[in-house]
Amino acid sequence: MAQYSNFDRVMETRDHFKNGASSKSLTSRTNFRITQTFSKLGKMAIITIIAMFVAGTINAQTEPNTRQIEQQKQKTIRHAELKAQQKTKRAEFNARQAEQQKQKTLRMAELKVQQKVKRAEFNARQAEQQEQKTIRMAELKVQQKIQRAELDARRAEQQKQKTIRQAELKARQVERQALTAG
Repeated sequence: MAQYSNFDRVMETRDHFKNGASSKSLTSRTNFRITQTFSKLGKMAIITIIAMFVAGTINAQTEPNTRQIEQQKQKTIRHAELKAQQKTKRAEFNARQAEQQKQKTLRMAELKVQQKVKRAEFNARQAEQQEQKTIRMAELKVQQKIQRAELDARRAEQQKQKTIRQAELKARQVERQALTAG
């Protein structure tokens, strides 16, 4: 293997610039950079072409898919709208049912309150009647006791009068006997 070196050639002062690089070296670097740039541009062009091909292929494939996706999207939207309508109808139905149940419960509560009021009024009338009856019974008992007391007082008076008459009769008899005897 042969090795190449830069030392094989003697450098002349005119071939070098201030930074120490020769004109050949600068040209070589420039050519290298140009080659690299073209290489990069070529690679980029190939990548661009491949990307455009892939994009065209994907676009061609996605166009029917886009239609299908749009149709599926429309179908999904219609389905969601139908579900929303069903839920709305169900909610309205449930609200009506709840309102009817509420009204029924209110009517039942009102009926129960009316029944309790009627029962309370009836009980109050019964209590009033019982109180009146008790008062009449008490008045009758008082009247009976007064009448009995009056009757007893008359009898006692009659008995007293009878006893007094009997005592007077006995006193007269005793007086007669004492007069007759004496």
